[in-house]
Amino acid sequence: MTDEEIKASVSEKAIAYGVPRKYSALFDTLDDEFKRAFSRASSERTFGLPIVRFSHPNGFWVLIGTKELAWFDNHTIQFVKHKDIERYKTLDWDEAYEKASTRMLAKFELEKLGLITKDNQLIELYLEAKEEYFTFQHMMIRIVQLIR
Repeated sequence: MTDEEIKASVSEKAIAYGVPRKYSALFDTLDDEFKRAFSRASSERTFGLPIVRFSHPNGFWVLIGTKELAWFDNHTIQFVKHKDIERYKTLDWDEAYEKASTRMLAKFELEKLGLITKDNQLIELYLEAKEEYFTFQHMMIRIVQLIR
């Protein structure tokens, strides 16, 4: 598939899952200042086309591209290729259980998602709880399906 086809497919899925919301937006709808800054930061990369950004109240954000994932941790923008992501891991079950009134509702309090790379590096991502957390996971599943 071409980058344009991947972007169209993932964008369609994002919209079906309710993007945009308070903490998510399609890249093309973001302000020009962000787009220019990201373009400068990713100019040496093989990021592909930027698709959708998820943010968190703590200032962290994650941007899905057609070839790579970028994230900002309030200090630096970092990148990982989709093909280098081995698996996902929930990092905050204990905190979620403490916040939720029942164990069944705990999954709606999750905000920290770990990505484990093929070289066993842990990447910690912060996503707004509930819809944003699960929408991000579904977008990443779509990317993996499309690039294989």
